Amino acid sequence: MKAIFSAPELYVWLFGFLFNFVWEISHMPYYQGFFNVLHGDKTVEKRFWFGENTFERRKIFAQVFWFASVGDGFLILGNYWLMSLLLWDRLWILDGGSLFGNGAVAVSRWGAYGVAVVLGIGVQVIIELIALKKKWWGYADEMPTIGRHMALFPNIQMIILIPLTYLLTRLIVLGMGSGG
Repeated sequence: MKAIFSAPELYVWLFGFLFNFVWEISHMPYYQGFFNVLHGDKTVEKRFWFGENTFERRKIFAQVFWFASVGDGFLILGNYWLMSLLLWDRLWILDGGSLFGNGAVAVSRWGAYGVAVVLGIGVQVIIELIALKKKWWGYADEMPTIGRHMALFPNIQMIILIPLTYLLTRLIVLGMGSGG
């Protein structure tokens, strides 16, 4: 059991999930079409709002935002594993690493965080484009966009939450190493 709690992946997923849950809830007014994800009805275009306190709204809330946040947590975990492969170091969040582990190209911790953010934005853009094409959700008029089709806030989400997740995981891993 101790091995599970000493694994950085547990904290990457946990922080990724929690931070993304708060993010998803706080940005709820900028999206529309959540019913499409749940019911597959492409003709239903309802906005999600806090106004109704019904069982149906609570169920939708749980399905949409918990599901999205769990997925976001796994996306950040996948990002972490990809960086671990690129740097051949599972604990790259501590000090960075070297590209493909050969020592020829050193990557600082902050450089690794930057590469992780770029990879995260790339995956996020692909997911957003697929979701918009399949009409899983849409943007409300209030959503700032980059160009005509790409929302600004999901990109900011990756820029902020990926390094924040890794920094807090790093603090926990460092604390474990010092016996704390």
